[in-house]
Amino acid sequence: MILITCQQVFGMGAFFNKGWKKEKSREGFSVYTRDEPNSDLVGIKVEGNIKATLPCAMSTLREVEGAVEWIPGQISKTTIENISDLEAITYSLSDLPWPLSNREMVLHNKLHLDLKKDLLFVISKTVVHPKYKRVADGTVRAIVHYSNIGLRPIDKNTTFIDLTVFVDPKGSIPSWVVNFYQQGWPVEFLKALETRCGETKPKLLPGLRRYMNRLLKHMKLPRNMFKE
Repeated sequence: MILITCQQVFGMGAFFNKGWKKEKSREGFSVYTRDEPNSDLVGIKVEGNIKATLPCAMSTLREVEGAVEWIPGQISKTTIENISDLEAITYSLSDLPWPLSNREMVLHNKLHLDLKKDLLFVISKTVVHPKYKRVADGTVRAIVHYSNIGLRPIDKNTTFIDLTVFVDPKGSIPSWVVNFYQQGWPVEFLKALETRCGETKPKLLPGLRRYMNRLLKHMKLPRNMFKE
């Protein structure tokens, strides 16, 4: 099993930028796939804009326990270890339709500021944690090899999204079924994020706000662009 670390994600920029083939456009998003080494499963890349402010997108993605209120199929999501405003270990349980078993994930999540790309990334990957060694009864432990959600402000009310993800749901699901399904769920996720931001106000933690202000400064955008 190959797990790619946060450091490797941004130390292998050439790899993560190459090999993508556009498959379709869906609801304003461009969807790409890519063959992954030593796997029958493909990586997924989705690009497009959502009608949401950058602070709201950031705070919504950082709010762990509130995820069940907006992420499609999310049964539960809890914090295992809150390392800082910018970093946390989380546990999540997702519903899959019968006869498939539900999937659980233990993820290391960290915010990364990439000034070369003008993007704030939420980086997630599977980790082993002493509090969650055993798979819950009736579920399968999925593996997230990499998940990178990049955010960039287009204007005050629009945020560009660059999402790349490579997930192995494990279990007995045929690879062609997984590859087909995975071209759709990231778009559903981003549309749900857009809807959630239309219903809530951002509550940025101090660490997230500092990163956002650094990005705005680098892009020569006014610091008070998102003044509440």
